Amino acid sequence: MISYKLIRANRKSVSMRIETDGSVVVRAPKSIAKSEIDKMVKKQEGWIREKLAEIKNFEAAHPSNSITYLGKTYLMVEDDIKEAVIKADKIFIPRNFDLIYWLQCEAARILTERIKRYAMATHLIPSRTKLSDAATRWGSCSTRKSINLSWRLIFCPMSVIDYVVVHELCHIAHMNHSAAFWQKVESVLPEYKKERAWLKENARLLDMYR
Repeated sequence: MISYKLIRANRKSVSMRIETDGSVVVRAPKSIAKSEIDKMVKKQEGWIREKLAEIKNFEAAHPSNSITYLGKTYLMVEDDIKEAVIKADKIFIPRNFDLIYWLQCEAARILTERIKRYAMATHLIPSRTKLSDAATRWGSCSTRKSINLSWRLIFCPMSVIDYVVVHELCHIAHMNHSAAFWQKVESVLPEYKKERAWLKENARLLDMYR
């Protein structure tokens, strides 16, 4: 039996979530017996073990002494230098380096350029663009045509960044995920489905540096 943390609450249904540390959390109504919850967890054991394996594989590919930048994972090495330098599979950083700030600056620089490029290509101009600290979604577009993009997109390959940018720009014309919306995305990025699949497979990157 898989161990889990049970949280009782005033709710009507049972929800199950696997946290970033691999712990299983179940939220359930106060009226449901513990034995019934055990049965539900047992029924989902295959799914849970699959997700736990995904977490283990992700952690193996992204060790604590590494950083993912534009889709590639680099080993971090402290050195007596003034600014970050990437060489082969390593990124050399100054001592006491503010890594998060550097990543956010890189994200701002790259995202600003990509938004400008695709806004011109699509003739879809956002009213405002903002770099966000979102850790639950890569990007969003409001009804006021304002686009927010998570700085964590810096972890993604450039082609995936382009997909997210185009996706949100296309929402300026279509505030839904209708056939017309996807046709607009495809007209700009014919192979967008590959990038969309990459985001689903690497969704855990949004949990980094929360």
